[in-house]
Amino acid sequence: MPFKQNVNPRTIIETKEPSMTAQTCFRHPTAPARRKCFHCGRPICKDCTFKASHHLFCSRRCHYLYLSRRTMLRFRKATQQYVRHLQRFVEVAAQSRLTTRALPLLLLLAFMLFQFVQMRRLDRSVRDLQRQWQYVQNLERRAVAETPATKPQLAPMISNLNIISPAENAFVRKAPVAIVGEAPDRYVIVLMKDDRPVQATVPHGQIFQFELRHPETGDNEWVVKAIDPEGGLRLMETVRFYYMDANMAYLSRDFHRGPRDQKRLALTFDGGSMDNSAAPILDILRQFGIKSTFFLTGRFIRQYPALTQRIVAEGHEVGNHTWSHPHLTTFAQNRRHNLLPGMTRERFQEQLRRTAELFQQVTGQEMAPFWRAPYGEQNATLRRWAAELGYRHIGWTNGPNQAENMDTMDWVSDPNSRAYQSSSEILQHLLAIADSDNGWGAAGGVILMHLGSQRKEDPVFVILPEFITAMRARGYEFVKISEMLRPPQS
Repeated sequence: MPFKQNVNPRTIIETKEPSMTAQTCFRHPTAPARRKCFHCGRPICKDCTFKASHHLFCSRRCHYLYLSRRTMLRFRKATQQYVRHLQRFVEVAAQSRLTTRALPLLLLLAFMLFQFVQMRRLDRSVRDLQRQWQYVQNLERRAVAETPATKPQLAPMISNLNIISPAENAFVRKAPVAIVGEAPDRYVIVLMKDDRPVQATVPHGQIFQFELRHPETGDNEWVVKAIDPEGGLRLMETVRFYYMDANMAYLSRDFHRGPRDQKRLALTFDGGSMDNSAAPILDILRQFGIKSTFFLTGRFIRQYPALTQRIVAEGHEVGNHTWSHPHLTTFAQNRRHNLLPGMTRERFQEQLRRTAELFQQVTGQEMAPFWRAPYGEQNATLRRWAAELGYRHIGWTNGPNQAENMDTMDWVSDPNSRAYQSSSEILQHLLAIADSDNGWGAAGGVILMHLGSQRKEDPVFVILPEFITAMRARGYEFVKISEMLRPPQS
């Protein structure tokens, strides 16, 4: 029976085993070979013969490669024929002296007809390839479904196939990400995502590589499978890594103090559930021409939409303070910032998303790309989850001892509490920080106050006019967090 050889004879010789002859099967040296694979040309016995597309092949893999090559050849041949027909058409048109208006129209019609024919051919070829891929996937499903008594199951892993990089659960910060592995040259390696093939390649020198130009931010999981020379689909390895680009690394860093070489201060205000101090605070800030950064919860925005609109209208920036002000870590239980059980990535990010969506509905603007953890409970995992949404955590300045803490503790309402301080004591505490280090002790500081408090007497916000005046006299400037993060203009 005649056969067609579509590969270089040198390639065939290199793939043969030493004991194989022209009269024996390349897989079974003792079996006579009466046929040859239509794609690779290797001799095959009756048991190794695979018939498809009116030809004989040694495996489903060769049939798949044959279809791919045939598709390219058809397109190349059709393109050459189209060029020849177009040249002939132009010659005939010139001889028949067609008008300059009719000739472009006829050329356009000829091009459209060519595109239509080519699309039909491409669609037919793609359907053939899809059917072959579906067949390979069904092999794996049947192997899992069938019992060992009827047919041995395919091995879930192949020992001589392994991933070189990236390492398991690696932390990747630079794109593109290269997935590199080792495999025999006769295998076809397929990269899959969500049970769908994304890329396919063949090893060169037993090394293969996939390039992910735009990996997903955060956790990535890719499955690498291999098609063996017999057409079986087998699991190779699951690749897991965490991708965070340079911008993600920046957003994941905690910010609690600006540069110490510039006398700049940031007044920040948290809005959780009460607003009994909000109106006078806004009045004072407007009186002194100061723009500040506010961190509001979703419930605060829902309860006080008019106040939220006023904050935005007067030029202040608003960051995210979660939706319901929940505990995020175990700090209240064991004084450690371990992730609270039940606080998942989805639950935490939903707290931020829901607040941001409501803020945009109420104000028509997007939130500033900052968030502040309720109760100050945060860790690297939470900061990374927030960074995936574009948020950077903003804390407040808190040194190694209470003497450098810029948390005003204005929420403490019980005079008998050890944490309670009168408004005058808080003022003197902040001024003492500013006067330390030769007057530079408060440089880059972030001060924490609240828009609501249960202190019925001696509210802390009354110190703001005196504090602002005193700090300006010491050469300090009040800025928003976004301005604190930017270097001052010279």
